[in-house]
Amino acid sequence: MQLKMAVVQIKLPRNKKHAVVKQMRGDIALPLQSGHDIRVEHGLEQRKF
Repeated sequence: MQLKMAVVQIKLPRNKKHAVVKQMRGDIALPLQSGHDIRVEHGLEQRKF
């Protein structure tokens, strides 16, 4: 039981990070599709990709 809980505790931050990255990709893709290149460049600078 403790091993299962440890595995869950390890996976939780990883899953959260993947969710955040997925959201950020969407935030970047939407303006690019609309042709707002400058806004995307500014967003990338803020997030330090």
